[in-house]
Amino acid sequence: MTILFRNLLNNPLLPVLLIVSVLAVGINFFHFPYYESDEGTYMSQAWSVATQGRLSPYVYTYDHAPAGWLLIALWSVVSGGFQTFGYAINSGRVLMLLLHLFTSLFIFLVSKKLSQSYLTASIALLFFSLTPLSIYYHRRVLLDNIMVFWIMFSLYFLTYRQTKLGRTLCAVTFGIALMTKETAIFFIPAFIYLLSLTPNISRFRSVIFWLFIVGLVGSIYPLWAYSQGQLFPPGMFGSEFSPHPSLVGSFRNQLGRSGGSPFSPGSAFQQNIRLWFHEDPLLLAFGFSSLLANIILSFKFRLNHFSLLFILPMLLFFLRGGIIFEFYLIPLIPFLSLSVATFLKTISDNWGNLKLYFILLTFILIINLAYFGTKTRGGFNLFTSDQTKSQIEATNWVLTQSQPNSFWAIDQPMYLDMVISNKQNFKYVYYYWKIETDPTIKNQLLSGNPRNINYLAVTPQMEADIVNSQMTFISSAISTSKIVKSFENDGWRVIIRSNVSP
Repeated sequence: MTILFRNLLNNPLLPVLLIVSVLAVGINFFHFPYYESDEGTYMSQAWSVATQGRLSPYVYTYDHAPAGWLLIALWSVVSGGFQTFGYAINSGRVLMLLLHLFTSLFIFLVSKKLSQSYLTASIALLFFSLTPLSIYYHRRVLLDNIMVFWIMFSLYFLTYRQTKLGRTLCAVTFGIALMTKETAIFFIPAFIYLLSLTPNISRFRSVIFWLFIVGLVGSIYPLWAYSQGQLFPPGMFGSEFSPHPSLVGSFRNQLGRSGGSPFSPGSAFQQNIRLWFHEDPLLLAFGFSSLLANIILSFKFRLNHFSLLFILPMLLFFLRGGIIFEFYLIPLIPFLSLSVATFLKTISDNWGNLKLYFILLTFILIINLAYFGTKTRGGFNLFTSDQTKSQIEATNWVLTQSQPNSFWAIDQPMYLDMVISNKQNFKYVYYYWKIETDPTIKNQLLSGNPRNINYLAVTPQMEADIVNSQMTFISSAISTSKIVKSFENDGWRVIIRSNVSP
């Protein structure tokens, strides 16, 4: 806290930049972008923890470590419940806004410590805050956003607390990041490198101690899985032969998912590269160009090129040929921002004035945001479009219906509000992915007949998944159903369909 107040007093620009950062993400964040399936999943899992003491309302399949939604569950207790801010996912988005604020602050503090320049730190914070993709992704309830908060928190302890306690807190917070999303593992080499530079300590012992603490925190997850008899797949290393989810099995399946050769035009990697460049060329072009320039300039100016150590492992992960989702860019945004700030600091130290670069970059960021921020995902505006209206209206309409024994197939964002608001009417509400993949739901509850799905709330995301993942069961249920009600606004729709005979 002392460091924070000192920075606030010494740099009156910092409070202004933090306000700008919060406003950029916070304005219209309840309305755009649409509530995504993963947001509904993490919110429902947090609700399950807070109300039922379970990691998921469905069978927990170890698709991700649970620290992210444990934090959301804690937030729900502190903030007064899941519907304090209206629609349940809004509560999670408020938490994302708070985490974005603190992440912005940590980016400033880390950059200031490494560069010894308030203006350089201001550039890093500004670039992180005002790029359209950063605003778009940081509004959503995603594990990547929570993980990045813990990574930057950990980096703050490493750069500011050169004590054993500081290194311990660094390891603990990094362990939490690892327990939030497993991709945090790609940042370990960078932390080891930075630990090896710490003066006045035994560097080898420092690294071993840090790895031990991280391993201690991270081991909670596999130990819990082992205690449930779900560490290994059926029949492996003495595990029960009866079908059950497992941590190792889930991890193996995720690694085995193919996204095509990264050099193929149709690969997941190239599709997302094109998407990112189309949505926010400044972030990628300037971010990666500055990274390359820093590497070249470091040979002459001995520039601290630590950003490369954080970015390179993730890039290699992208190039492995596995599945890549668009929000995998989120962990790179802080370090691309730090790279841009470091590059401009180096240039100004030798060829120019940093204040001039700061003003010029601010102007470019505003122009970039004014243009690309109004053309997001097919021409929608980050600050005025309302894609969640159709989802909220559809949910509110569904809540007026009274069919206590009806079976609903829905997109996950609707789940929590349906279950919380009217438990009696909605006993059988299931996410369409679970219906398609869970034999218990499909074969026992529905007797293997897709027409036994009484109602479906169909979204564009559901339609895309049906095609891309060949969901024959859900597809059959839709093909036999009739449209009951339709809701659409700003490019997002929810269509209520029924298999119930009049």
